[in-house]
Amino acid sequence: MRGYAVMPTFREILSSYLKEEEEEIQPGYFGSLRFETQRCCPKICANLDANEIKTVQNSIEDLERHTKEPKCSSHIAEERTEDRFGGILKEMMTEIHNYIAEDVKHKFGTQPYEEWIVSLERKAALNKDCKRHVCAVHLRKYNDALLTNYKLRMADALTILLDFYDEEYSNFSNGDGKDTVQKFLIDLFDGHKDDLEKVASDPRFENSCLNKLQQAIVDNFAKNTSSQGIVFTQTRKSAFALGEWIGQNEDLQSHKVKAHYLVGSGNGKNHKQMTANEQKEVIEKFRIGTINLLISTSVGEEGLDLKACNFVICYRMVTNEIAMVQKRGRARADGSSYILVACEDEDISDRETTNIYRENMMAKAIKQVQLLPPEEYLKQIHAIQEESICQRKLLKNSKRKKTVKHKDQTIPPQDVVFLCRNCHSKSCHGSDIRVAEGMHHMNINEDFQFVRKPTRQQTVQGNQDYDEECKNGGPICCPKCRTVWGSQMFYKGMELPCLSVESFVLEIKVGSDVKTKVCSKWTEIPFIVPALSLLELLKRRQN
Repeated sequence: MRGYAVMPTFREILSSYLKEEEEEIQPGYFGSLRFETQRCCPKICANLDANEIKTVQNSIEDLERHTKEPKCSSHIAEERTEDRFGGILKEMMTEIHNYIAEDVKHKFGTQPYEEWIVSLERKAALNKDCKRHVCAVHLRKYNDALLTNYKLRMADALTILLDFYDEEYSNFSNGDGKDTVQKFLIDLFDGHKDDLEKVASDPRFENSCLNKLQQAIVDNFAKNTSSQGIVFTQTRKSAFALGEWIGQNEDLQSHKVKAHYLVGSGNGKNHKQMTANEQKEVIEKFRIGTINLLISTSVGEEGLDLKACNFVICYRMVTNEIAMVQKRGRARADGSSYILVACEDEDISDRETTNIYRENMMAKAIKQVQLLPPEEYLKQIHAIQEESICQRKLLKNSKRKKTVKHKDQTIPPQDVVFLCRNCHSKSCHGSDIRVAEGMHHMNINEDFQFVRKPTRQQTVQGNQDYDEECKNGGPICCPKCRTVWGSQMFYKGMELPCLSVESFVLEIKVGSDVKTKVCSKWTEIPFIVPALSLLELLKRRQN
């Protein structure tokens, strides 16, 4: 066959019916999903250029007897009777909203509110509205603390705010028109700090899901002292926090639980990522038993050679049926268990039930495809491939046109000024920026002004080939308001400031007009950044 090279990816095909349902499942939903599954199976086969699907047909019962399927169960915790810590945070957030005369558009401590407050901060940065911008940054931090309080411990949420306001105390300065706003926000936190610390230390208001998680871990280690398991959680932050909680939990330590986090190597703005070597080191310790419990994000679902586990726990985390099967497959030791820990006010248990239905439905759909006459099956596959080739050609032509249009609109780098996103002081011009190794955007102007924040040296994550030449020397900040602009980087033996584009507002000169823009990634900037040349490095070193 031909055409499979331009077929859509497996993930693209499944996206039509694997989207997470936010609402309650409606009558007829499963019937519709069954039809989508049957329709997508031939598409997947066409994508794989598969002439037929082969599965075990004979001796199925013998296979099932030798397959080690974990025992599945759910531990559902009761909702907090009183969330006093969250209540204090919400009162403080309401005061900030009143201060900037901004109505509350969404419920505090939710993802919709997070998206709205990011939009407000972005708009305020563009309009150079310092009051709203600073308050939006603080509101986002309070919302982050609320989300953490809901999923983890009150102490973890409090740590987020304490760390943030420690920075605010050190960055507090006069003369830019924001000191009144900052004083209001710092005084607001100081006025409630003692109450927050008092409530955070009171076990009556703690997250009951952690008790269920603790019990699930203890039960498995009490049953088998040589047990090894994985706790899956949604974010890096929660993986680090749960690891710290386990290390401080006397009951878990009495059962000799030795936990370590396992997270991905992708770029993380607020939380440290792991290099491939660090992952290998943790996995090896898990294999030999030095570590007997991994606290993992989705990175542990597939692609890593992990030892067969006695138990797998999903802590308040459910995605799609593919991830469910992958997580469950980690529990392949004899007598293993697969446990879902959730709170009764969440829809996680219902979503897990939906995933189990989807898994069974996919197996039935595969059988139906196998029952098709070979000539009819091949006819469907060919038709799908030919259609995909035509669609991909049309898409390619469309992208080419868009690319040409984008090049016509490119702004000269010298006409773009980078302003600090927080205080709007001038930082540099677009013509000062160069890109190294296709990913690190550096300022090569020797007159570029910034202040450094000392920290321990960490290797920049990304392509491992560059780790020896590209190292992070700590954050660099705005000399006026101490907003972090990026990090000082050691590149090929030289120190260069590496910038984060989302820390700036771009002021763009277009003819006689001046426009402003904020970007979340470097691909959104309106000019082309040249690659950093060795000649420029040599010239800088000589100077």
